[in-house]
Amino acid sequence: MIIKVFILILLMMPIVLVGSSILHILFKKNGQIVVHTKENELKFVSVLVPAFNEESNIANKINNLLSLDYPKNKLEIIIGSDGSTDNTVAICQRFASKFDNVIFLEEKRGGKADIINKLVTKAKGEYVLITDADTLIMNKDALKIAQSLNKDFVSAKLSYPKNSYWSLDYAIRSFESKFNRLLTSNGAFMFLKKEFFEPLPKYIIADDLFIPLTVLIKKGKTVLCDQIYCSTEDESLTFPKYFNKRVRVIRGGLQTSFLLFGKLLINNFLSTIFLLSHKILRWFFLLLLFLNIFIFFGLKYFLLSLLFIFLLLIFKKTRYFLIDMIIPFFLIIDIAKLKKRDYTGWDTERH
Repeated sequence: MIIKVFILILLMMPIVLVGSSILHILFKKNGQIVVHTKENELKFVSVLVPAFNEESNIANKINNLLSLDYPKNKLEIIIGSDGSTDNTVAICQRFASKFDNVIFLEEKRGGKADIINKLVTKAKGEYVLITDADTLIMNKDALKIAQSLNKDFVSAKLSYPKNSYWSLDYAIRSFESKFNRLLTSNGAFMFLKKEFFEPLPKYIIADDLFIPLTVLIKKGKTVLCDQIYCSTEDESLTFPKYFNKRVRVIRGGLQTSFLLFGKLLINNFLSTIFLLSHKILRWFFLLLLFLNIFIFFGLKYFLLSLLFIFLLLIFKKTRYFLIDMIIPFFLIIDIAKLKKRDYTGWDTERH
């Protein structure tokens, strides 16, 4: 029996490796041809920064946004504090008093989704850029590039350390972008036409999945731009913190996928196929695989498979790839709790 389990694992490895290699080779770059819009034709852009206890990041964030190459009379930066209890408010007020196009909005604690909704309501721009306070935009002309693509939603790449998981995931996103059907984004760069924004439910966790999916439901075009890069504090996360973040991300992904699946199926069938293959099937695959091992080979080999995964987690090169594969196995049983929990939508509770 142990030979059968070993053979099963060996059979799966070529599929994963070959499939990911093909995607990586074919769709490593989107190949977008960027022709900057003439300055007099550029649209007004509202940059929105939701923040909670970001005293260590917010000054660098605002300075980063102020350094972007974009006409100041067509750019506003609105920072929203979601009940911050540290020096975030004081820092933001100082910038708002110094720069005419920096606006500060102080609100009571309501969660990330709530503060994003309020920021969008306040925005005057035809386009809005929603960007997390703990990230930086690396391209000075990022707003010009995003607007020149003439899409309804544009995402950027994060400068994560190179590993097999992120290489595969960005290859998949590039593939989806070929069809103008990017499913998911990141909190660092969500650039969209304001008319396509759908207010976030207060309980939603994965705003970076909910927003592009609702754009697709409205038949908008969504893409990943491989010429815009952002940096994030995730680059320095320890393994335990990375694990906790991935739990939150995948939990939010399950919640949003089930919430919007029906609407997406009715309004954008091809995007539904992409959602199944990119997200849902990937999350459920290991659960089904493990259950089949238990059914056909018994408890002993089921536990042996878990031990095999555990041993692979010991090695740094395989650890981060596998963590994204095994977390769904532990979260599936928690689906029923998603609507009962009061999530704030923030990665961490900074005090």
